[in-house]
Amino acid sequence: MRELERSLIGVVKFIVYFIFFLIGTGILLNNPASIYQAIPVLIGVALLTHAAVEDDFRRVEYTLIGLFLSIGIGVILIGVLTAVSIQLPDVLIGDLSLSVGLTGVISILYLVQSSDTDIGSERA
Repeated sequence: MRELERSLIGVVKFIVYFIFFLIGTGILLNNPASIYQAIPVLIGVALLTHAAVEDDFRRVEYTLIGLFLSIGIGVILIGVLTAVSIQLPDVLIGDLSLSVGLTGVISILYLVQSSDTDIGSERA
C-alpha cells in the first residue's frame, strides 16, 4: 500500500509540475501558443522524468521556484525599460531568444541543485 501511495503522489507531482512548466514558459512569450515554447517544456519534461526515476522532486521544486523568480525579474526589467522609453531590440524579446533563455535558466538551476544534492549526500 505504501508503494502505491508513493507512486500516486509521484504521478500527481509530475502532472502539477508539468503544468507549472507550461505556464512558466509561456508567460514571457509574445505568442504563448508559439512552437518555441516546446523547447523549454521538453527540457522540463526531461528533468521531470529524471526526477521521477530518481524519486526526488526537490530539485524540480527549486528549479520551478528559480524559474518563476527569473520570470518575475524579467517582467519587472522589461516594464522598467519600457517605462523609461528604452526600446529593446526585437531579437532580445523574440520568442526564440526567450525560449532559449528560459531553457538555459531551467537547465542551470537543475544542474546546480543536482550538484548541491550530490555534495550533501556524500557527507551523510
